[in-house]
Amino acid sequence: MKYKINGVEMPAATVFEPDADDLDGENSARGEDGVMNRDRIRAGVSNIKVEHEMLTRGELDQIITAATPVSFSVEYLDSSGRVTKSAYASKFKKKLVFYEDDSTDGSWWNLSFTIVQN
Repeated sequence: MKYKINGVEMPAATVFEPDADDLDGENSARGEDGVMNRDRIRAGVSNIKVEHEMLTRGELDQIITAATPVSFSVEYLDSSGRVTKSAYASKFKKKLVFYEDDSTDGSWWNLSFTIVQN
């Protein structure tokens, strides 16, 4: 799956799972009768699970550099078509899967992270 951060196309992701969640306020809680009383502040906030496999170190650096600012724009294909949203990234996990040398193409990495709509 191809996606863009700040207008720049990233290497294709092997997993790209857009999801949507509601944000509940501090007054959301279960009452004594067990019924949930929700104070929904915002509906449909996007969360995207992204995974890449077999990235060169150069590609890994490109993605991490693009996704580490406090906020960025992300463009991707959703069920409603192509969308662009303001977002941030979290939960970066890197795994070295092959090492040959210290050059930008001398190692291969897996990367996973989450993109969260602002």
